[in-house]
Amino acid sequence: MKVMCIDASGKTDFGCASPLVEGDTYTASQCPIYDESYKLVEIPTNELGHPISFRKRRFIPLSNIDEMEVLENERQLVSSN
Repeated sequence: MKVMCIDASGKTDFGCASPLVEGDTYTASQCPIYDESYKLVEIPTNELGHPISFRKRRFIPLSNIDEMEVLENERQLVSSN
């Protein structure tokens, strides 16, 4: 799903500076570990190379479509042909 960052303040869990930019849009999917967090396609790891997730409260949804799910469905269709 496409989301827009509305809060780029603060630091990440590892104390790194937040790579988010307020007003920028990102492609988000549900974080598999934390229910209240997103994984972002554009920022998969922090500056130390660790996987990173972001609190959902930092974003507003721009669409109800989960683009990651659509891409996965397309991959499955192509591989089945």
